[in-house]
Amino acid sequence: SCHPGYFNIMPADGMIPCRCPKCEPHIASGRLSELLFGFTDRIARRLADSGVKGNITAMAYAAYQKPPEKELSPNIKIMLAAPGPWNERNLTEEEKKKEDGLILEWREKTGGNKVSLWNYMLATFGNVAPKGVPTVSPSAVASYYKRNAPSIDGAFVESGPWSIFHL
Repeated sequence: SCHPGYFNIMPADGMIPCRCPKCEPHIASGRLSELLFGFTDRIARRLADSGVKGNITAMAYAAYQKPPEKELSPNIKIMLAAPGPWNERNLTEEEKKKEDGLILEWREKTGGNKVSLWNYMLATFGNVAPKGVPTVSPSAVASYYKRNAPSIDGAFVESGPWSIFHL
């Protein structure tokens, strides 16, 4: 987000991609990440080359969740939107490695920077909890974050009473 030394350039949630002739090939190929993080990288490198100290932050989310092909400037800090702890009981060990691998891929793309996470623990997420059940899962939370701790620098866990009363 926007704190001293950090500036966010993530598109708005629910972004509708541009369909101009320059953008359309990226969208059609399913590699929106190339377009968005290419722009993010150009901004980050221009700042670094100009001697501006600080970091560009962006979220890897939805259609642009996967890392782009190119390496990114080390002054880019990524927050990855991932299901997180509530997926623990539904995944095999191989599936967990694949999901955790996305965190590692982003870390590598940004020169070894740890990744922040935006995780979802909503009662309405995948119908994993009956209506009225609080969104707590201590075992899943402990397992997930302990396993990923070496590659992350924090997490926002989207949860709250509004999620359990969703109609």
